[in-house]
Amino acid sequence: MPQELTAKIKLLPTSEQEELLLKTMAAYRDGCNIASEYAYESGIYARFEIQKAVYSDIREKTGLKAQQAVSVCRTVQARYLAILRNPAFQKKCRYQGKQLIPNKVEFQKLQCDLVHNKDYTIKSDQTVTISVLGDAKRLRIPFEIKGMEKFFDKNIYKFGTAKLVYIRKNFFLHIGVTKLDVNEVTDEELFKAHNIVGIDRGINFVVTSYDSNNETVFVSGRRLASYRKHFVELRRSLQKKNTPSSRRRLKAIGQREHGWMQEVNHCISKALVEAYPPGTLFVLEDLTGIREEAVKFRKKRRYVMSSWTYFDLEEKIIYKANLRHSRVVFLDPRYSSQRCPRCGMVEKSNRNRKGHLYCCKNCGYRSNDDRVGAINMLQRGEDYLKTLHKPF
Repeated sequence: MPQELTAKIKLLPTSEQEELLLKTMAAYRDGCNIASEYAYESGIYARFEIQKAVYSDIREKTGLKAQQAVSVCRTVQARYLAILRNPAFQKKCRYQGKQLIPNKVEFQKLQCDLVHNKDYTIKSDQTVTISVLGDAKRLRIPFEIKGMEKFFDKNIYKFGTAKLVYIRKNFFLHIGVTKLDVNEVTDEELFKAHNIVGIDRGINFVVTSYDSNNETVFVSGRRLASYRKHFVELRRSLQKKNTPSSRRRLKAIGQREHGWMQEVNHCISKALVEAYPPGTLFVLEDLTGIREEAVKFRKKRRYVMSSWTYFDLEEKIIYKANLRHSRVVFLDPRYSSQRCPRCGMVEKSNRNRKGHLYCCKNCGYRSNDDRVGAINMLQRGEDYLKTLHKPF
């Protein structure tokens, strides 16, 4: 099964090329807002219907080329479908008995989606050609390839749609690539290897893992929590000032915080997956709906829960495990921190949240509560493997 990844390269345009790129990205953003207005007012989110209604209008008002106008409709459709598929939105629709998006999607950031071999082409001399506004030929722009060399092997990777972005006065091209030679691990390989890793995710410890060799690994969340607390306080002070410069600063620190969290999750997932051989089964809790549960917490705790980047971490674990010929499964997390892994007794009072300690009142088993959660996930992974047992 092919694995989709993203190659991020930094463009090195001249000042004249920068001006043309910015104009093209601004026109693309304006085109998205035209299509978004139609989708919102009509309640139609199908790409071809949007394209049929606003294609000519986009071409006329923005000057975008044909393929770019088509890409605009695809971008708008994707944004509205993401809202419609959001679990919180679906829950609200069931309650109200209707499915109407309350607010129009506004496109503010400079962006542009580029189709491979139509809007952009990677050349062998480490340059990329990009279609821009007007009658001018494609821009030929050099780029930095540092750290991305492996993605340019055409025998292994295939290029797809790219997104042109403008961050801190620099242009980047985020290219969707597909790795072609990824083979999924089979049930037989999983059963024979019988190497399971139970993973518990949380706030005190970002990741707690327990494997078939009875080894436990804790990844502390204290540094992460301290860093997030610093940004919360900084954001609060800037919001009170409410000046143009403070709003610019707010935007900048938001991007910096997001980038730092991405890097942390990348390092954690890489270390976790590469610590085990191919054919490993990684067992995670199914945390679907945890965002909605965050409203039940107190105000101070609510921010920590709602800003928890568990989904980004699990996505990184999934794709890195696939590349390493392993598998990730999501199993029922209920009572994983209340169940005794030795005797099986489920009792809420066995867990001391403040002391992060688990003590079974039935058999006397004692351990860290996050470690208990990881052990229980491993045991559920063993039950999952039994369902795969066949006369191979």
